[in-house]
Amino acid sequence: MAAMFRSIGSWIVFYSKTLEQMVTIGTNSIPIVMLTAFFSGMVTSVQSAYQMTSSFIPPETIGSIVGESILLELAPVISALVLTGRVGATITAEIGTMRVTEQIDALESLSFDPVSYLILPRVMAGLIMFPILIIIADYCGITGGWVSVVIDPDINVTSFQFFDGFKNNME
Repeated sequence: MAAMFRSIGSWIVFYSKTLEQMVTIGTNSIPIVMLTAFFSGMVTSVQSAYQMTSSFIPPETIGSIVGESILLELAPVISALVLTGRVGATITAEIGTMRVTEQIDALESLSFDPVSYLILPRVMAGLIMFPILIIIADYCGITGGWVSVVIDPDINVTSFQFFDGFKNNME
């Protein structure tokens, strides 16, 4: 990690590698992040509505419960777990294969810093793309919660008042 932070000045040199990694890490991860967040929102909405039937809490709070659960907890955590598995396995396999086939040694013999060339673009791409993926997950999770309320005949659609409930909880 220290070697990576020392080579931060060479990030501009490997800018194109960072863009490639942003596509690999970020753009290719969008479908799985959207899918997991969408179904997490649906499950949260159904479970919130189920719990509301036997309590004194008004059903209009389903939207705010789903919104807060998705925005604060589920979207970041589930996205992080999915990205850890998908992106982490991809990077590990790629660099492990490069070590076995002696490509990293070849980079060193060509006077390239392997940390600047291999690690720094991946870390920078992750720093840029992970927050964007979490914003996408937030949107898909709340949309999934709303779709769940619309589909379920036992839940009134007016029960999903995300913005009203969220605004009231913020005050």
